[in-house]
Amino acid sequence: SSGINAEYGQEMEVFSSAAAVAMETEVVPVISGSGERDNASDLPKSILDYYINIEKVLEREEFENDSERGLLEEKLLEQIKSDGITRILYHWDCSRVVERLLVNCSSCTLLEVGSLILPHIVEVACHNFASHVLELFVMKLVREIYTNETIEVVELAEQVFRKLCLDVTDLISSVHGSYTLRIALQVLVGIRVEEDKRKRKRWDIGKHSFYETSNTHSTLKKILHKFTKRLVKIDIGSLLWSEQGAPLLSVLLILLHRTDNKSLPDLKSVISSSFDKKVTDYQGSSNLDLYRQFYWIVKLVMSS
Repeated sequence: SSGINAEYGQEMEVFSSAAAVAMETEVVPVISGSGERDNASDLPKSILDYYINIEKVLEREEFENDSERGLLEEKLLEQIKSDGITRILYHWDCSRVVERLLVNCSSCTLLEVGSLILPHIVEVACHNFASHVLELFVMKLVREIYTNETIEVVELAEQVFRKLCLDVTDLISSVHGSYTLRIALQVLVGIRVEEDKRKRKRWDIGKHSFYETSNTHSTLKKILHKFTKRLVKIDIGSLLWSEQGAPLLSVLLILLHRTDNKSLPDLKSVISSSFDKKVTDYQGSSNLDLYRQFYWIVKLVMSS
């Protein structure tokens, strides 16, 4: 571990360079249905106006008391359920309402939003701006564990990361999906190791919700451990040699090291064997320079 600490500055310089390469395509909005700003929604104009007005109310935060805000949250959730969570999250203006809702919502509302997102979490993670809602949701979920830990909150957090791990191959097939997962893992343990390199066309609602800490909550460490144990059972080689998978492994290795996670040796072992088997397969590849960058990222992170 001393080797990693000694090389940490160099390690992150190399990591940032490679991460920037992997993120290059994110500066351009993708096609409608996968992230293009979609105002041609099938939601009636009266419903769109409702969400836009509610967003303004939530932004002002001029509630007389918690009961008044609670009533608004209840009515808004009823409307979202009626309209369909994905129809709302995939609309530029409507998705902002959900972000505003999450910023200062109650524990009950947080759990309710989570139950709506969970069945669609992979497609939400892969969407250009719906993914921002998911990132903020995870931030609020983690903060809730620090401030008001309950069985329901912990179970929801475990379900979120279980689903993300089980569908990791779908996530890394998307630039947005891979990035969202990396952000979620950093949020989970309260450690930033990668800057946001996306050129967003919307402001960061709730950007101060990231709970940064040098002493990760034991519950969150356990969730990270379970995530990693599941991950090592899939084809690590396919992640290691993927433009979106390699940065994910790099972030995970750094987080495991900095939290002294007991699953770190298992992941290092699996990556080492996958790397030794795969390295000759890409000689002469048109992307060899890119693979070499990821090669050194993993080697630096795994140095002892």
